[in-house]
Amino acid sequence: MNEKLSKRQLIDKYSIFKGIIILFVVSIHVLYKFHGHNKPGLLEAFNYIISFSVPLFMILGGFFLTSKLEHLKSTEHLKFLFTYMVKRVLIPYYIFAVLLFFFRMLTNRPLSILPFLLIDANTHGLYFIIIYIYSYIFSGLSVYFLNFVLKNKKNILLTTILPLISLIFFPVSKILIEYFPNSSVAGTLSYISYFIFGFPMAILCRKISLVNSIKKFKYLSILCFFCFIYTGCLYFIRKVYGHFPIISGHPPTIFNLIYSVCVFLFIYIILDEIKILTLIGKKILLNKFGEESLFIFFVHPYFIYLLPVIFNTFFKNIIHNNMFIFPWIVSSYLITFFSLKFYDILPLRFKSLFSR
Repeated sequence: MNEKLSKRQLIDKYSIFKGIIILFVVSIHVLYKFHGHNKPGLLEAFNYIISFSVPLFMILGGFFLTSKLEHLKSTEHLKFLFTYMVKRVLIPYYIFAVLLFFFRMLTNRPLSILPFLLIDANTHGLYFIIIYIYSYIFSGLSVYFLNFVLKNKKNILLTTILPLISLIFFPVSKILIEYFPNSSVAGTLSYISYFIFGFPMAILCRKISLVNSIKKFKYLSILCFFCFIYTGCLYFIRKVYGHFPIISGHPPTIFNLIYSVCVFLFIYIILDEIKILTLIGKKILLNKFGEESLFIFFVHPYFIYLLPVIFNTFFKNIIHNNMFIFPWIVSSYLITFFSLKFYDILPLRFKSLFSR
C-alpha cells in the first residue's frame, strides 16, 4: 500500500512539474502576442522568469527518456525506443502539422511543406517538436553505438560523455543560422543539448531525493548563490564589452543552458521537499496540465488567436503598462484549462495518441 502511495506521489510530482512548465509556455506565448522587446518593467521581469519554459521542457524530455536509455542494450531495445517515439511524438506532430496546413490555407497565410519534411516550422511552436524528434533520434543512436565502445559504462555515458558531445550543437546552430536566418529549427538546434542534459539531471535528482531536508536546503542555497554570482559576472562583462547574452536569448546559448539546469534543479528540489505544493498543484489542476502537456502545447496557439479581440475590447487601456499582468496571468491559465477541456471531450481513440 505504501509503495503504491509513494509511486502515485512521484507521478503527481512529475506531472505538476510538467504542468508548471506548460503553463509557463502558454504564458510566454500570450505575452509575445501583445509585447515584443519593449515591455514594461514588471512584465519584463516575469518574462525572464518564464523564459526558461521551453529549455526546461527540453530538459524534462531527456529526464524522462533516461530510464529507457539505461536499459538500451540491443537492437530490439532501439526499435522499441523509436517505435515509442513514432507513436507518442511523431504521429501527434503530423496530425497537427496537417491541421496547421489547412488552418493557414483557410486564413490565406503562406503555405509550406517544410513541416512535413521535418525541416522547419516557423509557427505554432512546431519547430520545438522537430527539435524534440531530432533529440530523441540522436540520443537513441548515440547511446546504442557508444555503449559498445564504452563496454556498458552507461552511467559515464549519460552523465558526462554524451552531454559534452552535445555541446557541438551550439556552434553548429550558429553556423546554420547564418545560412538560414529565417529558420526556427536552425536557430534552435542547440536545444538538443538541453534535452541531453536531462540525462545527468535524472540521475542526480534520484540521489537528491534520498538526502535529508538539511542537505536539500544547502543545495538550494548553493544554487541561489551561484546564480547570483554568475548573473553578476555576465552583467559586468556585458557592460564592459557590449552585447552579451544573459539568462535568455535566441539562439539559445550555453549561458542559458547553465541557468536552465540550475532552475530545473531548483524547481525539482522545491517540489520534492515541500509536499504541500503537490496538494496545491492538484487543486489547481497542474497535474492534469502536466499529464496532457503535449496536447496542450499543440492546441493552445489556436485559443491565443481569440485574445486580441477580447483584450482590445476589455483591456485596451492597460495592454501597454504593468497592469496588463492581471489579464495576462488569468488568460494564460484559462487557455491552458480550455485546452485540457477540449482534450477531455475528444474520442478515446484519439486521446490515446496524446496521453502520456
